[in-house]
Amino acid sequence: MSVSPLDSAFWQPEGPHQRQDSILLNKISHESRQDWEYWPPVDTSYPPQSSRSLSQDRHPLATPESDHEPGTDGLQDSTETSVRQSCRWRQIIKDWWAEILWLGFAAFNLGVIIVGLYLLDDKPLAGWRFSISPNAVVSALIVATKAALIYTTACCIGQLKWDHFQHGRQPRSVYDLKTFDEASKGPLGALKLVLKLRSISGIALFGALVVVAAIFMETFGQQILVYPSRNVAANDSLAMFPVTQHLASQNSWYLDYTMMSDLQKLLLTAIFRGSVAPDFECSTAECTWISSATLGICSKCRDITDVSNGSCKGDSRLLDCSFVTPGGMKLGGNVQPGGPMPLINTTTVDGVYDATPSFYNFSTLVVAESTNWTAKLTECELSWCAWTYRNATSRGTDLDLGATGQFPLQLAGTWDRINQTSNLVDTQSVLTASGDFPANLNKTFTISQGKEYFLKYAVRLILKAGYQGADFYTQLTLATSSLDYTDTTAMSGNLAVFMTNALRTQDAWQSVGTAWQSTTFIRVRWIWLLLPAILVLATGILLVLTIVQSTRHGTVLWKTSMLAFLFCSTHAWTTQTSRDENARSLKAMETVSKKMDARLEKDDQGRYQLVQI
Repeated sequence: MSVSPLDSAFWQPEGPHQRQDSILLNKISHESRQDWEYWPPVDTSYPPQSSRSLSQDRHPLATPESDHEPGTDGLQDSTETSVRQSCRWRQIIKDWWAEILWLGFAAFNLGVIIVGLYLLDDKPLAGWRFSISPNAVVSALIVATKAALIYTTACCIGQLKWDHFQHGRQPRSVYDLKTFDEASKGPLGALKLVLKLRSISGIALFGALVVVAAIFMETFGQQILVYPSRNVAANDSLAMFPVTQHLASQNSWYLDYTMMSDLQKLLLTAIFRGSVAPDFECSTAECTWISSATLGICSKCRDITDVSNGSCKGDSRLLDCSFVTPGGMKLGGNVQPGGPMPLINTTTVDGVYDATPSFYNFSTLVVAESTNWTAKLTECELSWCAWTYRNATSRGTDLDLGATGQFPLQLAGTWDRINQTSNLVDTQSVLTASGDFPANLNKTFTISQGKEYFLKYAVRLILKAGYQGADFYTQLTLATSSLDYTDTTAMSGNLAVFMTNALRTQDAWQSVGTAWQSTTFIRVRWIWLLLPAILVLATGILLVLTIVQSTRHGTVLWKTSMLAFLFCSTHAWTTQTSRDENARSLKAMETVSKKMDARLEKDDQGRYQLVQI
């Protein structure tokens, strides 16, 4: 029985070795199956066809060459070539539609992953509104992409198996069937294909490597997304700490004893080396302030021991000290070197407004164990100045004012303000910051002279000796603190800091900063998406190469079908329904197999055979 050729350019035979690519199904008796008779081969090769005859068969409108008019041969040849190419592409799509579809599905999945990751990159995780995590979505798409690629690659390797046997220059081992079959099922089989077959084609090797590399797709997919935490500005949160640039008096400024009492407590705390945390408000765990300025007090001290007149007379049991400072201030007193109390004597004078507005001046005489019981005189000036804070931060309950700067103030003028309650005139001193003051900050400050009076009065009660009978208590206060704090320069600096902190809270002005909250972000590491992208491209290249090679060689198009093994075996078996079927194509074999029943049985020699029922 002869077989009609398939209507496809795939099946054009190129040599004698292609003329026996399948066997028609012949009926076999049960006795012959037991005797393992071999059936004579049936010639099922395609009769040679020219492109002209193929074109004429497919296109009845084409006329014989004798009927052509002169000059129409070139046009007809071009038309026939175009028609043949169109038919060839249609046949390729028909034969490989499933593989092309799954490859397109893989490419589509990869595109969805890329677009989705682009939209998610550098976005807060809180913006993800789905119950499933982004990692799970990416992982699911990667698995689906891998499955599509594995199917396409397996079909290509299965098809290359038939090319390996049909067009090999040397006889092939039947064991190669098993090797190719395992390679189309997973990475281990693909690795065996690479290692065991010496004469494997380059395309089959390429396909096996794609299968092996595909096992790492899930691992790479899990590395694509990371979730770093960053601090972002919380727009609905507060970040403030108090500052003041206009120190105005209250309505009852002449009786501002509450403010004076609070300031005295701070001064005593400063003298006793206490600590006070500056007030601030931060509604989150961390707040920052870029820059701010406030009116404050600065301290400047110098050692005047060598330029003062006087001495300490007496012996180791009692010393009588008397000194006059360069400014005419008298300091002195008695001290018992072996006793527990040092001698600290202080004289003060109110500051005056000049180039640097002075708030308060004082001098101290210290005779203590820390000075080897010798006299040490120090002169200090407390003056108005501008304090600047740059990059202040707060964490929890701690405030770090960052880099601080102190800028002297110059008196720019005064203006009178009428107190509405007392109807008294309260003169306002206008001062401007000098030096390299930050240009983005307001450099003008205003001080109520009435409020300044009470500030000086509070300092005087603490520091001035002999004022209204307070000499004993003042010396006692200073002497007690000096048991471990006899450094006048350090004490004066501490006074300036504490007074500045007190002044910052006098008005309702606030330095507004930024409140930060820790937010988890989604970050895409694009480098880990490189392997899936390469494998999609490689699978596409593999599919194209497989189609081209199968078309060029006219390889039977059986791919990974198990039916091809059965229908091409040397012991074929058939049914009455398959006698007139063309068992050459995969579709025909599938059609015939649906009408055949079989069972696995043992023959007389105990060998298993798949017996037709």
